[in-house]
Amino acid sequence: MASSEMTLKAKINDSIPNHNKTAGVGQSRLNAPVIHVQRLIEDLRTKARALKRETLVLYLAARDPRTPRAAKLVIAIVVAYALSPIDLIPDFIPILGCLDDLVLLPLGVYLAINMIPATVLADARQAAQEANGDLAKSRAAAIAVIILWTIGAVLTGLWLLRAFGLV
Repeated sequence: MASSEMTLKAKINDSIPNHNKTAGVGQSRLNAPVIHVQRLIEDLRTKARALKRETLVLYLAARDPRTPRAAKLVIAIVVAYALSPIDLIPDFIPILGCLDDLVLLPLGVYLAINMIPATVLADARQAAQEANGDLAKSRAAAIAVIILWTIGAVLTGLWLLRAFGLV
């Protein structure tokens, strides 16, 4: 009876997650969730750096004459959205505010990359690596993004006014 009782205790202990296995020497079980959060934050930082690198690749690919016009249009929209201070869903809205940045931007980058010819993409990645990820900051680019958003807002406003019969 004692051995079956020991086996049962061993099974129960094996089925309960042991946070000490993931915690380092001298750390308590309470520190284990903190370690997991730190890993999650580091993973997100790594993915954000990769996304920034891919945005630079898209910028360089858009300037290449071999890139198709449709791809250039998608790239322009993705890069403008990435650099724009205006979000489709404001960041102060819980969960949804961050969700658009975490979903829409990577999807746009993925779509744009798949529209670019492989040779152009390889050349752009090489140029991005040589530039060490530095994208020159330009007032002209910032003004262009602001003008595009303003035009988009005015056109949307006019469309809404017409849709509700106010104009």
